[in-house]
Parts: sequence; C-alpha cells; structure tokens
Amino acid sequence: PWSALLDAIERATPSNVALLELEPDAKRHLVKGVAEAKSAEVMIDFIRRLKQQHFFGNVVLTHHEANNQDPNRPLRFEFEAEWQQAGQ
Repeated sequence: PWSALLDAIERATPSNVALLELEPDAKRHLVKGVAEAKSAEVMIDFIRRLKQQHFFGNVVLTHHEANNQDPNRPLRFEFEAEWQQAGQ
C-alpha cells in the first residue's frame, strides 16, 4: 500500500513540518518516522492530522527533544503510525 501510505502522510504534513525519515514495516503494518517542527504546537498538530487520516488506525508520538545542533532549536520527534489492513 505504498502509494496510499505516502498520500496519507503527504496530506497530513503541513509545510512547517520537515519529514526527515520514514521506515515502513510491512509485516507489522507500521511506519516509523522522524520529523522536525518549530514548536510543540506544530508537532502536536501534525500528530493530530495523521490521526485524522482514515488510512491509519493508530498513531503515537514516541519521542521528542530539542535539536540543539541547529541554531533555530527545532523539536525533533519520532512517531509511529499503524495502517489499516484492507477491509477494516
């Protein structure tokens, strides 16, 4: 379901969130991601938008921290999204 997965993530990602990494796991119907946002509000809004995508059944924020290597100090965060199997 790669095309549908990427479409759902693209629809949920606002321009102020930078996706850095996506790692799909087809056996577990799960995609793990790493992204950056300028604020906690933007990060939480992104997670909320992912949850609103009908493609995903479960979305969780698994980790977040300030990226002190960057002078703008964005929040780098990790998330997991489980996609629905066909027919569910």
